Amino acid sequence: MLTGGSGFIGQHLARRLRMRHVVLAPTHAELDLTNPTAVRAYFVANPVDVVVHNAAKPGYRNAPDSDGALESAFRMLLNLLRERDHYVRLVLIGSGAVYDTTRPLVHVAERILGSAVPQDGYGFAKFAAACLAEPLDFVVELRPFGVYGPGEDYAIRFISNAICKTLFDLPITMHRDRTMSYLWVEDLGTVVEHFVDEGSSGEAAYNVVPNEVVTLRRLADLVLAVSGKHLPVVVAESGDGPKYTGSNSRLLRKLPELRFTSIEDGVARLYSHYAAIKTSIDPACLLVDL
Repeated sequence: MLTGGSGFIGQHLARRLRMRHVVLAPTHAELDLTNPTAVRAYFVANPVDVVVHNAAKPGYRNAPDSDGALESAFRMLLNLLRERDHYVRLVLIGSGAVYDTTRPLVHVAERILGSAVPQDGYGFAKFAAACLAEPLDFVVELRPFGVYGPGEDYAIRFISNAICKTLFDLPITMHRDRTMSYLWVEDLGTVVEHFVDEGSSGEAAYNVVPNEVVTLRRLADLVLAVSGKHLPVVVAESGDGPKYTGSNSRLLRKLPELRFTSIEDGVARLYSHYAAIKTSIDPACLLVDL
């Protein structure tokens, strides 16, 4: 069972998991995860071995309704946990936001969870879910920091936004430069599939980040290099924003053969994707500076 299968990450996970598994991915219209009666009825009617919980009420700028994200997150997770007898394990898709993104996060390890409480609503909701899941031996939490790839919201996600602006000969914009751990979305699918099949073997959570980190400025330069164009890169404020990078040491001890898509390859593949669908991109969505 995959929750949140209609979103950017969920669609990629569904495609990946369906290569080897039967995947049930009910939409919100088909199953309201905040309704305990509906959740129980769904499990009774649909035998499930593993739950991948990716659903979340979005809190970003383009979200249609960002109110109540914390309550919604708690109700969804608690309703799934109370049906524990209906499945073997639960893979929880978390976020590096659990570590509080208002402070610099430099190669942070999983063990620092709780050293600061996130100040934003999204981070706090993910933090609360992580704290709830941590002592449960049938749950493993995966914490990607920044996931990018085809299907993300190009109006607000930096890499896609920069590529789409380049396609329309617009300047690439950013509020401030920042160092990030960006993960190609298909690499997340590889990790999720492993934990669907194998479980956690004792560890409660894993950061899912590549070996390399990258600045937004370098990403802009990579996009321009792929495009072959010479366009301005506009940085609104001098200085750097808080670093947002994680350690993958625990993950690589678990999966020593894991290989990540390089940022160069990921940007090139994403540029090709948007170039092929340029006619479907709305330039008006690119006029709000990031």
